[in-house]
Amino acid sequence: MGKLVTQSIVIAEGALPLPRGTVLGQQSNVTVESAAGANNGNGTIGALSAGSGVEISTYTLTATGATTYTVATPERVDLANATLGTAYAKGGIGFTITDGGAAFGAGDSFAVTVANSVGTFVPCIKTASEWLANPSCDPGRLW
Repeated sequence: MGKLVTQSIVIAEGALPLPRGTVLGQQSNVTVESAAGANNGNGTIGALSAGSGVEISTYTLTATGATTYTVATPERVDLANATLGTAYAKGGIGFTITDGGAAFGAGDSFAVTVANSVGTFVPCIKTASEWLANPSCDPGRLW
């Protein structure tokens, strides 16, 4: 016989009360954080987002000059270059680098870390409307 495992979880607001025997599905909760390297420029990175195809790990953004950055995936595959002041959205990662009082120079960098943390849980009822409304309620992620 298998071992019983228990874990504290967060139930989505509005989902309570739950009838006995309710099957729950975990909603994904991806977080994106950034850290600046020892940069000459004092601009910032913001509007961080993660979308379809994002890899859970750290992306590296490295300046090749004052306004252009190379973007490398965690496996060091180069994506399209990013441009200072322009919203970037490629390979599932999104951000905007903004200028500060001191200009960026070649070698300045940012690390953008994508993490998958524990999300909230919702009742998972396998009907056409529920399956489409909560696609994370799949048999591989049931609790």
